Amino acid sequence: MGTTIMTTAIAANSTSQINPQPMNGELRILDIDLGKRLGFAKPVKIRELIKRHLSSLEQMGTVPTVGTVKRGQDATEYYLNRKQAIFITAKSETAEATDITIDADFSHLRQFRVIL
Repeated sequence: MGTTIMTTAIAANSTSQINPQPMNGELRILDIDLGKRLGFAKPVKIRELIKRHLSSLEQMGTVPTVGTVKRGQDATEYYLNRKQAIFITAKSETAEATDITIDADFSHLRQFRVIL
């Protein structure tokens, strides 16, 4: 229930679309998509925040990763679940994070509901 509502709430006030990906029966958000929505000048910088809080994120569930090579550099993509995405949003301290956090907190008041 919460993942769909949260991603809908994020997308409702955004010019950046977040498309959750199903992984092992759970919707997950790609780290860079969240970084764009949070207004990071360089969305890949969100990975530094994720690495800094990785032990806390792991307490909220597994943190699936995908290794990639971008421009000759090794990179690790992180896929966050609902709780992890909200946690990183709050830790990001961007102006956009305030709007997203408020939307996530009040998502249960919206007129539509999606129940998984």
